[in-house]
Amino acid sequence: MQITIKSTEVPLSSDRRQQIERRVAFAMSRLAWRVRRVDVSLGDLNGPRGGIDKQCRVRVHFDRGPAAVVEDRDSDLSSLIDRCLARAGRVAHKWVDKRAENRPDNRRDNGPAQRGARRSDRWLPAPEAALVAAASPPSFG
Repeated sequence: MQITIKSTEVPLSSDRRQQIERRVAFAMSRLAWRVRRVDVSLGDLNGPRGGIDKQCRVRVHFDRGPAAVVEDRDSDLSSLIDRCLARAGRVAHKWVDKRAENRPDNRRDNGPAQRGARRSDRWLPAPEAALVAAASPPSFG
């Protein structure tokens, strides 16, 4: 799993980058075999004016299918990153679980009744000739 961290107008120290990488690895730890790449983008929308202006966007690229995108804004960068990565982990788990449910080999098959067969197809009685032969005693000669 590749982790890419991009920051525009938000200064990131090497310690902060390592913290983000550890947090991504933790959030995606059970799904590392299904997640190809995680992109984390951090930005400051208002510049030096302050306020709720920091934005975090996490894009999770799976081995198949579309990417999941989670985006959030907050004034505190640490809580923003933690919340956004936690949401991305939940979204990724839901996506993988949904894909696993819809795979044909994982669906339950309770016979013709579940596959949409008619009620008469569920149980077929034995032919009457076989019933008569089984009910009468064998004759020897």
